[in-house]
Amino acid sequence: MHSRDDRAYQWGDSVLPALRRVQVVAGELDIEREQGRMLGLMSLALLPEGRTLKDYYRKREWRRVEAGLKHRLGTYHGMALRLRPYFVLLMLSGVDIQGQHERVLDEEIQYLARANGQEIVGLETLREQMGAMDVLSLERQAQLLLERIDSGDEQAELDRLLGAYAAQDLDALMEVMDASGALPVEMDASLIVERNARMAHRIDSLLSTGTSAFFAVGAAHLPRETGLIALLRDRGYAVEPIISAPSGTRSTAPAMEIER
Repeated sequence: MHSRDDRAYQWGDSVLPALRRVQVVAGELDIEREQGRMLGLMSLALLPEGRTLKDYYRKREWRRVEAGLKHRLGTYHGMALRLRPYFVLLMLSGVDIQGQHERVLDEEIQYLARANGQEIVGLETLREQMGAMDVLSLERQAQLLLERIDSGDEQAELDRLLGAYAAQDLDALMEVMDASGALPVEMDASLIVERNARMAHRIDSLLSTGTSAFFAVGAAHLPRETGLIALLRDRGYAVEPIISAPSGTRSTAPAMEIER
C-alpha cells in the first residue's frame, strides 16, 4: 500500500468498480488532510533539545551510520541528524519504496476517490501513527538504525514482500516480515496489533451507520488472529477474499469484502 512499485499496482477487474460504487473511501490516514498537519507535529520526530543523532553512537559506529546516511539520502542526510532514529529509518524506507508510479498506492486510491467526488476519511491520525512509532527508547532505536545501515541494501527483502503481495499470499508476506526481524516484539505490538484494534473499531463504527465504504490499509494489518480479518469476524462481519480475474499478465492485490 505504501509503494510506488508497479507490483503494488497489480489489481484485477474488481478493485476499481468496488472503489467507484461506495460512499466513503478510508485509508490508514486521510493523506491530504494529515499532510497539512505535518509541520505542526514535527516536534514529535525531533530529538531532545541539544542532542543530535551522533550522540547515540560510539565513534566507529557513527562513522558507519554517517557514511550510510550520506550514501542512501544524499544531500538530505543532514536533515536526519536532529531526528529520532526511528524516523530516520522511515526516511530510509522512503528511499526503498521508489518506483515507476508518481504516487504511492494508498495516495493514488485517494486521488481517484477525490476525482470521483467521494468522501475520504482516515482510520487513524498522523499523531496516533507517530506515537505508535516511539515506544522504544532512543538508544534502542539507534541500535536498530545501526543494524539497518550495516545490513546494506534491503532491495532483495522488498522484492520478496512485493512478490508475495502481488501473488495475494498473505501467509508468505508475513513469513518474509517475520524472517527479517525488522520489528522488535514491542514494536510489533505498537505498530501492528494495537493499531489493528483501533482500525477495526473505527471500521465497525463507520459501517454501523449504514455507510458503504472501501478500506485501503497495508496488507500486514490483515492476517493473524490479531489482524483485521479476524477482528472484524469477531464483531459479526462476514469477511471474504475477492479473487478477481487478472488483467493480462497482472495479478490482483489482496482484497476482501466485508458484510454484516
